[in-house]
Amino acid sequence: MPLITQCVCGGVNFTEGEHNHIPIAVCSQCGVIHQRLLLTPKQYREYYEQEYHTSVRQYRRNIRFPAEYFTFITLHDVLEHLVNPLLYLKEIHRILIDQGTVIIDFPNFFVEEGQHHWKRVEHLWYFTIQQLNDLVTSNGFEIVEETSPILSKILLVLKKASAHVENGKPQFLQ
Repeated sequence: MPLITQCVCGGVNFTEGEHNHIPIAVCSQCGVIHQRLLLTPKQYREYYEQEYHTSVRQYRRNIRFPAEYFTFITLHDVLEHLVNPLLYLKEIHRILIDQGTVIIDFPNFFVEEGQHHWKRVEHLWYFTIQQLNDLVTSNGFEIVEETSPILSKILLVLKKASAHVENGKPQFLQ
């Protein structure tokens, strides 16, 4: 069974292919690309812990912050490694104060200078700039600035958006 079975858009149908000798799956609903790995979450976690000498499980268990705790959060080369970046963005939104700032640094996979970022097992998600923008704005963030400090990177400066509340929930969390 593939490690990723659902796209960040909720889609579950994928077209399989290959890019730079890496097996990929393209979401039929939104076009987002992820690496098609036939690993269980446990096997992926064990690979990561062995390769990077760190315990993913330990970090996840020990990081518990109250809501609206941080004013500033940086994500340097993080989202492309996560099995479910959507859950991570929702947690970032929860722990960030209203109008707090997030800086996301993400590989630009789709330019010649970014081709070296296509790595087997290591990078799971290959968002285009537009897909990354859509992902963050649909999860309660406003884009303040979008730059490319070097050709192979995308840098987003975000603010936590003030949500329009409907049915007791912010609109973007419905």
